[in-house]
Amino acid sequence: MKTRILQLETHDDLISIRDRMAWAKSPRILLVWPRRGGVALRPLDLKLLQRHALSLGSQLGLVTRNARIREEAESLGLPAFASMSEAQRGIWPGTSRKPSLRRQDGRPDPAELRAQITGFRKIGTIHPNLRLAVFSLGVLAVLAIVTLFIPSAEISLEPVTTVQEVTLPVSAGADVAAVSLSGSLPARSVTLAITVEGEIPSTGRLAVPVQKASGRVTLTNLTASPLTVPAGTVLHPLEKPSVRYVTTGDGTFRPAVGATLDLPVEALRPGAESNLDAGTSLVLEGPLGPSVTAANPAPLRGGTDRLVAAPSDADREALRRKALADLSKIAESRLQTALAEGDLLLAETITLGDRLDETFDPAEGETGETLRLSLTVEVSAVYLSASDLTHLAGAVLDSSLEEGYVPVEGSLTVEGVGAATLEAGNVYRWRIRASRLTRPNFDPLALLRLVQGRSPQKAALQLERALALSAAPEINLKPGWWPFLPLAPLRIAIKY
Repeated sequence: MKTRILQLETHDDLISIRDRMAWAKSPRILLVWPRRGGVALRPLDLKLLQRHALSLGSQLGLVTRNARIREEAESLGLPAFASMSEAQRGIWPGTSRKPSLRRQDGRPDPAELRAQITGFRKIGTIHPNLRLAVFSLGVLAVLAIVTLFIPSAEISLEPVTTVQEVTLPVSAGADVAAVSLSGSLPARSVTLAITVEGEIPSTGRLAVPVQKASGRVTLTNLTASPLTVPAGTVLHPLEKPSVRYVTTGDGTFRPAVGATLDLPVEALRPGAESNLDAGTSLVLEGPLGPSVTAANPAPLRGGTDRLVAAPSDADREALRRKALADLSKIAESRLQTALAEGDLLLAETITLGDRLDETFDPAEGETGETLRLSLTVEVSAVYLSASDLTHLAGAVLDSSLEEGYVPVEGSLTVEGVGAATLEAGNVYRWRIRASRLTRPNFDPLALLRLVQGRSPQKAALQLERALALSAAPEINLKPGWWPFLPLAPLRIAIKY
């Protein structure tokens, strides 16, 4: 007899197997279980597959080594074989065709299916009290989960604080490597280039050339040649070569020794210095110098100066002293800014070093109503690091901390008292004052026991009675409408 073999996979289920059986179109359908793993089929599913095979007009058989499946198959009257060869050689038991359990519309009749399932009981046959008890337990379980894990609370406490303070002598030296509880600290140095600017009115006066001197000179030919003196020829007094003049016209000598030529001249630079008395001997510059002499029969006049404000040497020295004084005033704040927060600067150790830059405006020899100075000086000082100070101060304060109290985090402050003194060996000595806030040491577990499961009002009252607080506790619930604090300690956060 023709047999259709369907090799099952581990991912097959009731629906996929039914679909494959519908295409078999064979008197016998043999379902072969996979060698490794199983198929997700229940006893009811085997029964449904058996009925589906009957509806197709086929006999269903199984090939599996699974003892449980073989046992269930035998209870249903399904032939079960250990191997393919056994299924092919073996004799399949005859199966009588049962009436099809289908309604006129082709779908299985649920009533008849339920009637044939062993052990089926209607839900309505379960006792009502048992159903109510199971439902109540489910509701209680849900409420317990909601009560434990949904609400949360945050409690803010302000404990009463007290000030703990101590003043102790300390010393610092460059040779100290680490903090000592005896009061020795490493001395550290800081160097900074600080620039200051200042200005003062100019008190000096400087003559500024305004107009040029001019006049006429007489030139004498020392040769018998007809020499020509062009415009632009430069002359200067024999005794004052820095004062120079230029001819503003040209002329030609007669070809005779001692011939003269009268030409106009003008000073090259303005100022009273260009004025020249009459009868001054002049020298021509250039190739005509050895052949021609010159003199001014009349004075050269018209050169003038004007006095304007200009910085004097005394002004520069006064402004320098003022800038250094200003630098000394701001050095402490500038150095403190360069340090880390909490570092303690010893103001008595501030020293001014080399002048890195000094620029005057206007420069020397220039005029100006105001003298300005930009001065950059190297400044150094000794300081103590905040970490060293807090380490020493914290250790000293901890030794005298009252029992049952703990320090308030971040409240420790250290300040210098009096001036530092320098002793032999470059050791600085002075005093510091350390202070911090302390509060009672609360037991977190005890606090949680006081508030668990209570209303916010009762929890606040319990906390006020048990603790030394400076203000009423602040309790915030999430969600806000929840009436009680959580029972789970992990859902309660306490801040102080």
